[in-house]
Amino acid sequence: MKEIIIQNGAGELIKVRSSDIIYVEAEGNYCSMYLAGGFKQQLWFNRQRFISIISKQLRDEKPTFIVVGRSYIINLAYIFRINPVQ
Repeated sequence: MKEIIIQNGAGELIKVRSSDIIYVEAEGNYCSMYLAGGFKQQLWFNRQRFISIISKQLRDEKPTFIVVGRSYIINLAYIFRINPVQ
């Protein structure tokens, strides 16, 4: 999968493969990005900005992420079951 470059704050750049992102959780004006391998990265911007970043950088790729509710952006490759009862 393609690599994404994220400007996190004033002077920090993060380069991550889109396939390594399991999900992103919005927490008000900030987000937490959860990566394969158990890593967590704090992002200093809101959910809408993350959606904008991945939309621009992954526009030529097939859809990889879906928005679930107000708080989550999930990588479709990591979904193995949906149980609407729970």
